[in-house]
Formats: sequence, structure tokens, C-alpha cells
Amino acid sequence: MKTLFYILLLCSMTVSAQNLAPITTTETEYNYLTNGYERDIENGREIKKGYELKTIFSRGNNDWKFTYESFMEIDTDNVKAILITITKLKKDKTKYLCLPFNNQALFDKFMKDYEGLGVTMGMMFDLTVFELLQQSLNSNLNLIKQ
Repeated sequence: MKTLFYILLLCSMTVSAQNLAPITTTETEYNYLTNGYERDIENGREIKKGYELKTIFSRGNNDWKFTYESFMEIDTDNVKAILITITKLKKDKTKYLCLPFNNQALFDKFMKDYEGLGVTMGMMFDLTVFELLQQSLNSNLNLIKQ
């Protein structure tokens, strides 16, 4: 399973390599997406000032809903991380994961969070990652041909 995430990391680094300086997720941003964002939603507050979320991929069925959103810093127009929201609908259980960019320590935290999802939630998450990877690679590779 780690191989899958290294493939995703490689893809994100390839896209980011086009920029002069790498865009890095900070620990503050990571902590906000994995903890603070949920508190803001529960209390009816707006997202952290200076940022916005844009949905890039969403899938669901009767049991699960997965949403991938870019966490963009408004002033710089840089996507700083990906927020992954996993909802188990029948149990009304939601997990928030942050896929960080260019920060190995935070990526290690992400992997620990991923490994703690449990078997079923982890398997469903893997399926959405494969679908997202397929769509992303198809878009990038076919864009290069044009």
C-alpha cells in the first residue's frame, strides 16, 4: 500500500517540479486540516482565513463518501495540501486526512493516519486513490501529447 502513496507523491512532485521553488505544506496547515477544520465545521465557522478549498474529486455509494479537495493559499494561489474527507455514512463517522506536499515528516504522519483507518475504510480509500491516480495520469499524459 505504501507503493501507491509513493506513486501519488511522485506524480505530485512531477507537477510541482514545473515551479521554481517547491510548495511545502507547513505543520500548522497540516494540523488545521487534520484537526482544526473539523472543529470549524462543527462550530459553523468559516475555513481558516487566507485559504480556500476546491473539490477536485468526489466518489460515494450507499455506505461511503470520499472527497479530495485542494487547500489553496489565496494570496499566493498555491495549493498547499490535499484534504481527504472519508465519511462512513451508516455510522456517521468522518475522518480527515491531509496529504502534504514536499514535507517528509508530515508525509510520515499522513502514512500513520492512513494505516490507522482500519481494514474496510483503508480498502475503500485505496480504491478511490487508484481511480484518482488513473484520472490524473490520463489527464497529464494525454495533455502532453496535445
